[in-house]
Amino acid sequence: MLELTTLAPEAGADILLSRLYDAEREEVWAALTDAEALSAWWPPDGCSITTHEADIRPGGVWAFTLTTPEGESFEYRHKYEDLTRPERIIYRQGERPGDDNAVIVTITLAAHGMATLVTLRIEFSSPAWRAKLIPMGAIRYPGESLEHLATYLKREQKAGRSQRTDKGKAAMSHGIEHSETLPELVAIREFDAPRELVFAAWTDPRHFPNWFCPVGFETVLCEMDVREGGFYRIHWRDKKGNVYPNKAVYHEVSPPDRLVYADTWDDDRPDNEEIIGTILFEDIGGGRTRMTSRSLFKNHDHLERIKAMGVEAGWAMFLDRLDTYLAGLAKG
Repeated sequence: MLELTTLAPEAGADILLSRLYDAEREEVWAALTDAEALSAWWPPDGCSITTHEADIRPGGVWAFTLTTPEGESFEYRHKYEDLTRPERIIYRQGERPGDDNAVIVTITLAAHGMATLVTLRIEFSSPAWRAKLIPMGAIRYPGESLEHLATYLKREQKAGRSQRTDKGKAAMSHGIEHSETLPELVAIREFDAPRELVFAAWTDPRHFPNWFCPVGFETVLCEMDVREGGFYRIHWRDKKGNVYPNKAVYHEVSPPDRLVYADTWDDDRPDNEEIIGTILFEDIGGGRTRMTSRSLFKNHDHLERIKAMGVEAGWAMFLDRLDTYLAGLAKG
């Protein structure tokens, strides 16, 4: 698996997860539509599944019992509404037929070279129901399942059971392509610093404001509570006295591998739309780190407005400043 993004999109009652897999689209489709495969990778960490019914077709049902490590059991029922091979799966997930609190799950598969971008949208009955379920694992558990899918796909490829073509085996690159379908920006940078230090530069208030500030500005406020559900607030002031307030809420904090956060302006402006940031930190040996930043926007109009404000040059500037700051730390 090459990338993770978590999004709370415009409707206010949705969650979006996306991941880029080192697997062709037909491989991923098979893993999403075979009951035996689903039982192998779908359970969250430490859980197991007992399937009672598996009829994966439009109008069909996958019914199963999920058992937690503590021995608790929960009944689930996926009622499939659409399977468009190999592009889209839609199902209604609930505990029983006619469940008023059932969620609608849409999974789309987009080919990126010989990789596949899987996007999972979970639509809740209301923003209040979504807010209630997030602390209960509405983001974390599907994220764990999609992590397990990456492991499953690798295992199938290694065993020679996958549907990967010879061309795919030869041509797959472990870089991340810029999506032509999602409203996103991706930046990749390598630093001559260990992963733990680069992660700390993003999460420690002793480091963060020293580089995460535009050139010619000063940081006038920096508050950080780095945990799932926590936040950072950072305000910059230019030479004319104008203040630019920023804030983010952390969706995931997994040291030293990954951060996921929702970034907005720290005020009540009418165009205050979330940007979902995902930062991956990869140890590439020799005390060096590859950092991948992915920014997912509300839609393409939102992306184009932010690009017009110079976001691409701004990210390049931030990463240059981070590089310089880390080099200074290395020198002591």
